[in-house]
Amino acid sequence: MRILPFEKFQIRTLLSEFEIRERLSENLEPEEIIRFNWSTSNRKTFEGEIVKNQFRISRIIYYRNSFQPVIFGRIEDLGAFREIHIRMRMAMAVMIFMCVWLGMAGVIAILVFIAGLSTKSIIAALIPTGFFAFGYILMMGGYLAESTNSKAVLSKLFEEEHIL
Repeated sequence: MRILPFEKFQIRTLLSEFEIRERLSENLEPEEIIRFNWSTSNRKTFEGEIVKNQFRISRIIYYRNSFQPVIFGRIEDLGAFREIHIRMRMAMAVMIFMCVWLGMAGVIAILVFIAGLSTKSIIAALIPTGFFAFGYILMMGGYLAESTNSKAVLSKLFEEEHIL
């Protein structure tokens, strides 16, 4: 079970490095801060950039999910096949905001609980504990939903091979 919104995995494929970069670039648009085109007929799958054998992308979605992963990849040639090393994490601004939110809620809950072990302090500690739980569930739910979709799209795009 994943407890933090970070993932590392590899995709092995028989595609050449050129084919991998070509498939990725065919499904890639430059990053935009705000997307105004809501049409799904001509849309690409990802936005981001490719530089030599590395890329930084994220899926293009037409709804708001601040916890959507940013995907960093590096293509490695291993002779008979290529391995794409992938790291996924949330955007840096979102990670900082969630660290502040979860940190403050956690510290306040601990301080209220430590301040007195009476029934009132335990009930009072439930409020910041609830804020912590809500933030954590919101973050992990939003991240995991999108990371699962991104993994499936990448595996299909690169024709993942299961080499034992």
